[in-house]
Amino acid sequence: MKKKISEKKSLFGLFSNNKFTLFFSFLVSVIIWALVAVFASPVESRNFNDISVNINTEDSNAEQLGLSIFGQKDFTVNVTVKGKRYEISPTALSADDFIVTADCSSVDSSGKQVLNVKVSPANVNAAFEITNYEPKTVTVYFDYLRTRSYSVKTEITPSSDFVSDEYIKKIVPSRTVVDISGPVTKLDQISSVIAKIDLSDKTLPLTKTETFETTAIPVNEKGGTIPYVKVGDGNDKISVTIQVLKSVTLKSSVRFTGTPSYFAEHPIEYTCYPDTLGVAISDELLNNTETLDVGTIDFSKIKAGKNEFTFNASDIRSAEVTDGTESIKASFEMKGFISKTVEIPYENIKITGVPDGYTIVPDENETLTVKATGLENEITSLTEDSVFAYANATGFTPDGSEGELDVQITFVNAPSCWTEGSYKIPVVIS
Repeated sequence: MKKKISEKKSLFGLFSNNKFTLFFSFLVSVIIWALVAVFASPVESRNFNDISVNINTEDSNAEQLGLSIFGQKDFTVNVTVKGKRYEISPTALSADDFIVTADCSSVDSSGKQVLNVKVSPANVNAAFEITNYEPKTVTVYFDYLRTRSYSVKTEITPSSDFVSDEYIKKIVPSRTVVDISGPVTKLDQISSVIAKIDLSDKTLPLTKTETFETTAIPVNEKGGTIPYVKVGDGNDKISVTIQVLKSVTLKSSVRFTGTPSYFAEHPIEYTCYPDTLGVAISDELLNNTETLDVGTIDFSKIKAGKNEFTFNASDIRSAEVTDGTESIKASFEMKGFISKTVEIPYENIKITGVPDGYTIVPDENETLTVKATGLENEITSLTEDSVFAYANATGFTPDGSEGELDVQITFVNAPSCWTEGSYKIPVVIS
């Protein structure tokens, strides 16, 4: 009996303690609040804005038909939910707790398609209710992806009088053809691809060649731009050079390469037909020449006796032929020159630049025979010991135990001699 009285006094003593009373009151209030929140929490509504819509064409009619989406692909919806306060509070629910999809099952053709939007909880056991969402549909453009090539047309403003009469203009775009990809129905609308140059802020007329940066723009018949299409890999930049060229008449000429030293003092006397050409050429090049090189002649292609070489006017890069000439002939005769066949001894074949770790030598079982041409007195006195072959193996990648190297032929005490054609030597690699 005394023990029970003691326990009652002890419990009474605890409640007589202000700190314990305060803690106990707080604990009871928290428990009561939790019970009310769980069992008597009021039902509320909450809005979630700008939730992304997932447009998944995988395993859909659109995918089976080969249709792709063009234009706007990023859509959002606003969702309203209803539920108990603790279930839809900011700490309990976020935009990640919703699955928002656009249904592609009805897509059966190209063009703009209205897709139904579906919103559902990510957790199938979610206790809240989705009461509304907007928009309930999205409009998406479907079409077949194709790539086609188009010629680039340059449009210059003003279209005339930007070069004075004494000059000729030549428009040279960095690209004359571009690939354009996009929906096939939009590609069908492309009438032309233009590169626009505006010279309104330039001092006109132009007196020298200038280059301008612009873009390739696909347009329809009325000049309007085409949506959803892309030039190349997205790089639609084009450089357009306006060459300002002077109209002059120049004497035709040719150049020689691989020329033996003898011809430094005894140049070949050749004739060109036509002898002169009407051309358009830049002032910079015109100031440095009175002739126009129509082509290059390699001595390895020259033979004893009569020679004739033909060059296409369209291949001339330093100027543009404007008088209608399509080809130029250069002719000459190598009088006093003869040819003979010479076999080069094995010991006269030299190889340099052999890669580290390899040995490369001429194949002893093969012979190197060349056709030598030169003045008669030099050719008749030419011996095997007067001819040497040099091969440079720098950059050569050995593949197996055999190969071939290009050779250059030189002559001793024969300054007028050269070899007709080009030659290779078989080599052994180890």
